[in-house]
Amino acid sequence: VVAEKRELFEEMGVKLYLPKPEEIGPPKDYVAARLSSRGVRVPETIRLTSWEDIDRAFKELGAPLWIRARTGAGGRLSLKVSSAEEAKLWVKLNAAQGRARLEDFIIQEYLPGRDLAYDSLWFKGRLIAYYCRERLEYPFRHISLTGLTGTPTVARTIDDPEVCATGRKAVEALTDRPHGFYSVDLKEDSDGQPAVTEVDGKWHTTAPLWGLALSRALGDPSRNLAYLYLRLGYGENPDFFEKLVIPPGYYLVRQLDVGVLLLRKGKVWRVV
Repeated sequence: VVAEKRELFEEMGVKLYLPKPEEIGPPKDYVAARLSSRGVRVPETIRLTSWEDIDRAFKELGAPLWIRARTGAGGRLSLKVSSAEEAKLWVKLNAAQGRARLEDFIIQEYLPGRDLAYDSLWFKGRLIAYYCRERLEYPFRHISLTGLTGTPTVARTIDDPEVCATGRKAVEALTDRPHGFYSVDLKEDSDGQPAVTEVDGKWHTTAPLWGLALSRALGDPSRNLAYLYLRLGYGENPDFFEKLVIPPGYYLVRQLDVGVLLLRKGKVWRVV
């Protein structure tokens, strides 16, 4: 949107720097290779450098597969494809419309299971607090080819030891001394085993909202990752470590013109 309004901003005297997609975080195939080499389950991944790579992917990995951009967020240029022909047509369409080249794509094992997330706060290599959740619904999914449209409108917290352990292992695989916020995206395979699809050195977009909602519902500010972050910034040492800040079973519901609701076992809190 900002790019489309560049002239308006320049007329106002505002200088813009718009990073290219490849400048936002390391390529996903690099992260997948790094995690795999350290024993973290990731989807089988092939970087596309030629059209033959697409044929090879379907031969080696089967069908369907998941094709996506090497860089960027929000499911950028992602699509579930059932054949090499579909994958090639998707690349050609995006190339023809100037969004990406063949070399900008990877193709991966398709993971049909739960859509999961892990958020964590670290301080000088030590895990302070974390929580896990399952994404259940996305806004306007009917107008998206993948059904993914960014952050979810409905999600619920979970306490799944394997998911939480995999999220933690992914962070520790990428840095020897985690410090700050780290978020991990995971999807389950057909056997229900979580695989890491993304790791970012930031929190997920809804993390502040989850923290606000739970701190209000439980009357406990330590449930809020933002609050803990500020405590650490002021030099305070928390009286706990490795805390599951948000218990399982809470649902966060967000819709346009409705606001934000937190629900659990028939109880409802209107957050915003």
